[in-house]
Amino acid sequence: MPITDLQHLRILIANERRDRLDVLAQVVIGLGHDVIAREIYVKEVGAQTARDQPDVAIVGPASHPSTHSTSSVRSSAKRPAQ
Repeated sequence: MPITDLQHLRILIANERRDRLDVLAQVVIGLGHDVIAREIYVKEVGAQTARDQPDVAIVGPASHPSTHSTSSVRSSAKRPAQ
């Protein structure tokens, strides 16, 4: 696929480390996509996803063992689009 045919995506990014969140946002924007939401608290990803309905969510691992980033993503992915 030629680079001109790539789709412009609306992306939610989440990472509890602000420094990594900022770098990831720069990379996503540099690739020509929109960062529609930045979330510091991984546990908020599900609610943010339901509100903004991004094309893609990129979620970094949680820094605390009690926070389960994969279950947040899994639960938000199961919600039907409205």
